[in-house]
Amino acid sequence: MSGHTDWVRSVAFSPDGKRIVSGSDDNSLRLWDAVKGVPLNEPLTGHTGRVTSVAFAPDGKHLVSGSFDKAVRLWDADKGIALGEPIVDATSRFVTVAFSPDGRHVASGGGDKIVTILPVLDAWADSLCEKLPPPRRMTDAEWNKWVGNIPYATSRQCAG
Repeated sequence: MSGHTDWVRSVAFSPDGKRIVSGSDDNSLRLWDAVKGVPLNEPLTGHTGRVTSVAFAPDGKHLVSGSFDKAVRLWDADKGIALGEPIVDATSRFVTVAFSPDGRHVASGGGDKIVTILPVLDAWADSLCEKLPPPRRMTDAEWNKWVGNIPYATSRQCAG
C-alpha cells in the first residue's frame, strides 16, 4: 500500500480487521481497505509534525493520533475528519497513544517520560462540563470547536 510521501511510523488494524490506519512523517494519517490495499479517502491532515502513533477506538468509529507537534487528535474514522480541537501538551512530543477498552479515554506518552490519561468523546464533553461555570451551558460554537461532531443535543445542559 503506497500513498504516504515520507516514512510510515505507526499502523493499526480496525477492530473488525477491514481497515488499517497509518501515521507518517508526512504529518498525515491514511485509512486503507485492508483487503484491497487501497486508500479509503484523502489523507487526514491537521498535524504539523510527524505522526508517530495511531489507534482505532474499540468500536472502530474513531481514531486517535499522536504527533511530534505536541498534539493528540481525535478523528471520525468513517468520515475521515478531525473531531474538535487537538489536545495539546506544550511540554512533550507524543510518541504513543492508545484507547482504553471502553473507548472513553486515551493514554498518551512521550518525551516528558509521563503517561497521561485523557478523557475523549462523551467523556471529553463530561470533562468540559465540569469546567463550565453555572448554569454550565455551552454555545453551539463552543460545542463544535471543542467537541466536534458528537451530537450537541446529548449534553446541551451539563448536569449540576
